[in-house]
Amino acid sequence: MSNFTNIFILAVFLSACTPKSAEQQIQEASKLQVNGSIDEAIIALKNALVDFPSSGKARNMLGTAYFQNGQFANAEKELKLAIELGEPEQTVFPLIVKSIYYQNDFERAINTSNNYHSDNIDALSTVTLFNYLAHLRSEFSNEILQVPSSLKGDDLPLALGYFYLAKKNPIDAKLQFEMFNDPKHEVVEKAMLMALTFTSLGEIEAAIKQYDLVINIFPQYYIARFQLVELLIFSNQLQRAQTEANYLYQLNQNSAYANFLKSKIYFKQDDFALAFIHAEKAIQNGYNDSEANFLAGASAYRTEKLETARLYLTKIRSGLAPNHIANKILTEVNIRLGYTNEAIEQLPNLDLDEKQKASVLSTAAIQQFQYGNFAKATQFINEANKAEPGNAENLLKEGFIRLSANDIGGLDYLSDSIKYNDDINEAWMLIAETHLRNNDAAKALEIAQKWQETNQIDGLLLEGYIKLQTNDV
Repeated sequence: MSNFTNIFILAVFLSACTPKSAEQQIQEASKLQVNGSIDEAIIALKNALVDFPSSGKARNMLGTAYFQNGQFANAEKELKLAIELGEPEQTVFPLIVKSIYYQNDFERAINTSNNYHSDNIDALSTVTLFNYLAHLRSEFSNEILQVPSSLKGDDLPLALGYFYLAKKNPIDAKLQFEMFNDPKHEVVEKAMLMALTFTSLGEIEAAIKQYDLVINIFPQYYIARFQLVELLIFSNQLQRAQTEANYLYQLNQNSAYANFLKSKIYFKQDDFALAFIHAEKAIQNGYNDSEANFLAGASAYRTEKLETARLYLTKIRSGLAPNHIANKILTEVNIRLGYTNEAIEQLPNLDLDEKQKASVLSTAAIQQFQYGNFAKATQFINEANKAEPGNAENLLKEGFIRLSANDIGGLDYLSDSIKYNDDINEAWMLIAETHLRNNDAAKALEIAQKWQETNQIDGLLLEGYIKLQTNDV
């Protein structure tokens, strides 16, 4: 081999082993970002920073790539380092504010961006916009601020849209969509505004489309995923709702909100055992609102965990409307568990029709009868018959309860029961049996013979029984 060949091979080898400069690595990462290969760009930039940790430009690009990937906490960290390393604040700071905002840390977004000044009109408008949006969404903000006049371009109708939504005026919010001119400007926040507006207007499919757009851009923007699941549940798209909820649940199985959403889905699917498990887990992890307690209580009721159902439903009773189904379930649970007085005390506050009220009182009466409390049983069944006159079954119950308490007036209620429904066999037999016990066989036979007019076979059998009891055969 010639010396020339050897020198050429050595030169190629040495050039292959020569480390790339920071600028070369940044250019390669930039091409990846432009082509949408964000994950690969992040890897390339992290590698570049291993060799050139003081490169402000690489830090800026990495922070931007993290933001594009929806990794907002990482974006904030890298962008702050970029400013420390000399990157121009007017281009970096707006993205820092947005990174904090998209972490749903609205108070910090406000505090970070308050009193911001810049000669760069676009930077100032962006920071002002997200400061304003953070104020609207902060739980500590008690007033709806007027839209800042310094907003430029699409930032102004975007802020106005949220302003009208906060004022519960989705129609005017929707009108702001027509004012957008730059389709590439704040795409995510525009889509969030549209999703919330369409939801308020009941345009569910349009709202879902906007949430899908947000998630496609920011897969890790979990608030959008949570809101999407709520909307899918509301519109009974339960299969997809389950898929999205499972994704969130796998990220953190102790997530209170993810468990709450899974409970809502299982409850709608009538899988009350799993609905109860996830509702209880949501409550244990801090999601302790009325709906979560209702899901836990109602699911416990449907799976016969009555004491547990009572626990959860009692917690939310005072904050519910009288006609809420939870109050009706709690009344039944109280009766079945023996808390009759509590159940009866609830009746005036329940929006029940007379038939429903009579049913509750009748159930309570039978329970008190089983406990041997004839006075209470008589009181409740009498109130039931006053609430729903002409209910043959309840008249039968009152007659039976009164006779059991040695009140011969029970016969009148049994007779009334037959007037409303002559097919109630028990009433005929109880009347006859009572006359027999009072040694009045003639009246007992009279009842049996009268029964034969509408039910010949049972009437004859009753007549035979009476004759056997009186040795009249």
